[in-house]
Amino acid sequence: GILAHLAPIPAGRAGLGPKIQYSPDLLRQIFEIENVVGIKEESLDSGLSYQYSRLCAGFGVVIGGAGGMRDFLTKYQWGQQSYLVGIGNFSPVFVIEFYQASVRGDYEAARRVIFEFEEPCFTVAVKAGWHLALKEAMAFYGLMSKWERGPIPQ
Repeated sequence: GILAHLAPIPAGRAGLGPKIQYSPDLLRQIFEIENVVGIKEESLDSGLSYQYSRLCAGFGVVIGGAGGMRDFLTKYQWGQQSYLVGIGNFSPVFVIEFYQASVRGDYEAARRVIFEFEEPCFTVAVKAGWHLALKEAMAFYGLMSKWERGPIPQ
């Protein structure tokens, strides 16, 4: 199956100019294509995210692509079934605890995981650069080597 990646599309060159979002009508057309099974939703627009999630309800999978657990806690109630779990790469126990709390409706327990674990990790990771920080964390836990291809520094 194919997942459509719904992220703003640059309307200019090299990041210049406005960004264009997928319209709900275009999403309906995408779902008419054979083998499309869902979307990775990364619009960064809560209104569109809600519309996308509702359009996908009962059709295909919706994977949240930005905002982690905090974003998913709201979007799960809109119909998103999953999200990308950046911190789950090196510490899956917190991700499992969060997800189980979310699906049983224990939002206080889910928020506790966000505020005590994910948010402090994201605060550091975003400043350092998400991909570099993720790789360093995985190396710290012995899940990969610290080697990084050039020109990216450790």
